[in-house]
Amino acid sequence: MQLRMLLLTYTLHFIAADSDDRKVAFVNGDFVIGVLLPIHYAPDSERKKISQSNIECGRIREDYGIQRIEAVFHTLDTINNDSKLLPNIKLGVEIRDECWYAPVALQQSLELVRDSLTPSTAYYACSNNVSGLLDQEHRGPLIGVIGPGSSSVALQVQNLLQLFQLPQIGYSATSKDLSDKSRFGYFLRVVPSDYYQAQAILAVLRSQGWTYVSAVNTDENYGQAGIQAFRELASEADVCIAKEDFVLSNANDSAFDKVIRTLAQDPNAVVVVCFCEGMTVRGLLQATRRLNMTNRFTFIGSDGWGDRTDVIDNLASEAWGSIIIKIRSPYVEDFTNYYKSLHVENNTRNPWFWEFWEQRFNCSLNEETDFKRTCERK
Repeated sequence: MQLRMLLLTYTLHFIAADSDDRKVAFVNGDFVIGVLLPIHYAPDSERKKISQSNIECGRIREDYGIQRIEAVFHTLDTINNDSKLLPNIKLGVEIRDECWYAPVALQQSLELVRDSLTPSTAYYACSNNVSGLLDQEHRGPLIGVIGPGSSSVALQVQNLLQLFQLPQIGYSATSKDLSDKSRFGYFLRVVPSDYYQAQAILAVLRSQGWTYVSAVNTDENYGQAGIQAFRELASEADVCIAKEDFVLSNANDSAFDKVIRTLAQDPNAVVVVCFCEGMTVRGLLQATRRLNMTNRFTFIGSDGWGDRTDVIDNLASEAWGSIIIKIRSPYVEDFTNYYKSLHVENNTRNPWFWEFWEQRFNCSLNEETDFKRTCERK
């Protein structure tokens, strides 16, 4: 334990000083589960040029951020209110924002680990955008971490957490690399590996008789590992890949234009297999519009796109005809009713809810924002 503390202290020396200023949602319990969620979008390419001591994430996310926070709280309430599930045990949670960006995720992971190694210290949390010392009772020990969402970010966080023998549960990290227990012994997940997605995509191609395709991927672990799995399976199934390219999700417009021009070099390859994160797909669709190539390609997308409305917002024409692989996610009516009942007056445990409310309804809850209209609080 002393060695771990020394390692943590040494590492924290290089972590941004502003990490303590980030909001935290905390509910104490006999045992605490850490949760890393992409509550905000990743910093854009210009923001990433700022020094790591002042990382500013993008705008707040509803589907990937606020809804997932509330899903955690709703699940926590369900478990703690059922005496048959964990009798005489109360679960707690500490939720932090990882912004779908590795430097922030590692920073927040270190904060989780630091808290777990010093459980008797007072802890800070946020309520209604105000940070403060809320409780000085003994906090429960950290028993594991859920998240982060991205495969590439989850890989880096796992490298840290396994040093402290903390289990990590991936809820959307699908990279097949994470299946290697010799490297990631403390990682488990509730979603299938990308290898199975690659199989499903290949099955779609063969069912339609598409044997001459192009391929593009997000330039990080999720896209790289996924397209590699598809490439291996395609070679065995006599599916020829005409053109290949890759791009970062937060690349500038010229980078996306370059990818589309590369894909267009072969007029016979109209089907494009895209092992891409959502914002990569959005960038590609926007590029087809700029280059007057709307509907030039039929995209076959992985679950990084799924049914996300933010990806195709104002780009429905460009996305028309695409086929998407999506992990089955059944409708949960009980959660929908819970979520729709929330408003700023009754939701005090989600410190990001005010920010979301203002952005969602384009209004202001206080005088410090730029919105001109005053929000209704219910």
